[in-house]
Amino acid sequence: MKQNTKDYKITFHYLPAQTDLKKILEDNYLNYLKKQENDSTKSKGHLHNDK
Repeated sequence: MKQNTKDYKITFHYLPAQTDLKKILEDNYLNYLKKQENDSTKSKGHLHNDK
């Protein structure tokens, strides 16, 4: 368990700055939501144009 925690901390040490990481995660999440929305509107058979 201790070894895993240590590796975990080392991994995070080499990640970009917290703000950059947050931005990346937000962008990925927004893209994911957009894709989910697109998939759901396609399956319903009507287009939903939303910017």
